[in-house]
Amino acid sequence: MNRYWLLCCSALVGAVLLLGFAPEEATPFERAQRLIAVRMAGHQLLRAAGDSSSLVPAVQQEPDSYRLSLPASWSLPTDSVVAIVNRSLQTAGRGDDFVVNLVARGGEQVYFGYALSDEGGKTLVPCLGRTLPARGYNLEVRFHEGSRGGWRTAGAATLALLALGLFARGALGTRRSPVAAAPAQQAVEIRPVHDTHLHIGRYRFVPEEQCLYLEGTRIALTSKEARLLELFATRPNELIDRKELQRVWEDEGVIVGRSLDVFVSRLRKKLEADSSIAIVGVTGKGYRLEVG
Repeated sequence: MNRYWLLCCSALVGAVLLLGFAPEEATPFERAQRLIAVRMAGHQLLRAAGDSSSLVPAVQQEPDSYRLSLPASWSLPTDSVVAIVNRSLQTAGRGDDFVVNLVARGGEQVYFGYALSDEGGKTLVPCLGRTLPARGYNLEVRFHEGSRGGWRTAGAATLALLALGLFARGALGTRRSPVAAAPAQQAVEIRPVHDTHLHIGRYRFVPEEQCLYLEGTRIALTSKEARLLELFATRPNELIDRKELQRVWEDEGVIVGRSLDVFVSRLRKKLEADSSIAIVGVTGKGYRLEVG
């Protein structure tokens, strides 16, 4: 009897684990979402580089990647590229892991690339704080199929434990063993996987913490200052219209006419330690974060 139960449960555990660790491929709808997300990333990159008129072509879906040929020459800090592309790709809704490369158009030279993963902190983002040379690029994105497989693995483990429980019951019959006291639960500290930040000159800006770091010194920001600075940081050297900047206050209803100018003045003071950056106003139009 014991041997019978052992064989049955071993087979069940093996089948369940194979199912749990099997890659989960994207559905046709999810692949369509990826195409749109990659094209959105290209659109936002061109806008951040000051190009709002060039036509963004259709994304080419290849066997294991998505490629978008950006039509114009452009240049951005690598920090801005990471922030813009991540924000666009994560709208696809799957929570995928992905690898991004910017390849010189007409060649195969990779000028910049990084990998984003939620599995064990495997995120790789080299060459931050640099500025890409102005030229045409192909944006290439590879998604990791199976990156959502965590629920399968958890389900597989649950079924495996159930199978082992059945085996123990069959092997031991109706004999009962003393019930051990459940161990006291320990509090688990949950930390975010990614510490996303942007480099602005010599400063490191962490939107989630609402602060700037400068050579070990932490500079606190208010929520409005942080939201305003994030808008500037993701679109450096681009003139941003006053109305667009004032959307920072939209969720609070009333907009005070000079509020924007007051908060820009506060940001200038907090960025004044680095003379290579400046928030420049254009009368009647808006502001631009100039990064030297």
